[in-house]
Amino acid sequence: MTRAGRPSFFLSWPWIRTWLACLPGSFAPQLMTIRQGALPIALAVLVKSTLSRLGVIKSRSWVLNATGDERFDQIFTENNGLLVQEGYEAASWRLWADSFLDEREDWDEIVLRGVPPEVLDAWRHPSVRLRQEMLLTSRYVDLDQIRRTGQPFVRGLGKKTRAHVRETTAAFARHGPLSVEVARSAAEALVYFGELKALHQQRWISRGVPGAFDYPFFEAFHTALIQHHFDEGVVQLLRVRAGERTVGVLYNFLHANEVLVYQTGSNYALVESRNRHSPGLLTHVFAIEHNTALGYGRYDFLAGDSLYKQVLSNGSAQLWWGAVQRSRLRFRLEDGLKSGWRRVAARRA
Repeated sequence: MTRAGRPSFFLSWPWIRTWLACLPGSFAPQLMTIRQGALPIALAVLVKSTLSRLGVIKSRSWVLNATGDERFDQIFTENNGLLVQEGYEAASWRLWADSFLDEREDWDEIVLRGVPPEVLDAWRHPSVRLRQEMLLTSRYVDLDQIRRTGQPFVRGLGKKTRAHVRETTAAFARHGPLSVEVARSAAEALVYFGELKALHQQRWISRGVPGAFDYPFFEAFHTALIQHHFDEGVVQLLRVRAGERTVGVLYNFLHANEVLVYQTGSNYALVESRNRHSPGLLTHVFAIEHNTALGYGRYDFLAGDSLYKQVLSNGSAQLWWGAVQRSRLRFRLEDGLKSGWRRVAARRA
């Protein structure tokens, strides 16, 4: 669950159905039902995996709504958790934890990715530890707040950010009038998605690191999601144009009156000065104004602390990635190896 007990998009049927349909047959996802007495109060999908780390550490793991295999987890589930009947959020997590801690021996760790930190309270127990991999900030723009002010979104930004937006707007306007275009069909959305892919990969390749589309499962998953669920109104492909030139493309999810910004592609080939002009920033400004006019309540950048998220957002939450681990020698060995390597790296540095 996410805010106020509402299920997130990453627990919705379009996401879960597409994930299960696209997973290779080598995985065997299992549906976990949590009951309070005879009453079913929560559901989740668990994947049982033997994870290997550092080449020598093997762990019998249950992974929540993911696989534990990087090749198939690059879709990066956030706001993860249990699909819970309203009012039973805390009880569901506690019952799951109690059942695995007291009744099951077939696991060394429970892998939790992108969950609200407060759900970890259910797992605090002397027989396990919480091993944190990362704690990320998820930033958002409260669109209701913007509408209440009666002012354009840009008016409420910091002085430097407003100047940056003005300079960027003027630079791109030289290519023609600036406008927002939104895909109106699944076929058109896939065209936008292809353009986003090209811009996204170009940007990451220029940095010498893999982009999201370097993982074949990533593209296959999202192509299927768009094809099968666009007509349900849960996907938004939006692009900002300067005349006939694309400034940027956004791939968003629409859920519970919120816009979730999942993936971006920005056209840096149009940029005169990367220090002064930002196609990504400008694309988000136009998208925020567009979705404010449509009546959405929140524009959620999802996890990550990029500068544009910091300067555009007016609210934030946190998400946790890590594992619940039983007391095992292998995990102490893993900690020792990592600590030793950090000391060696520090001395070399």
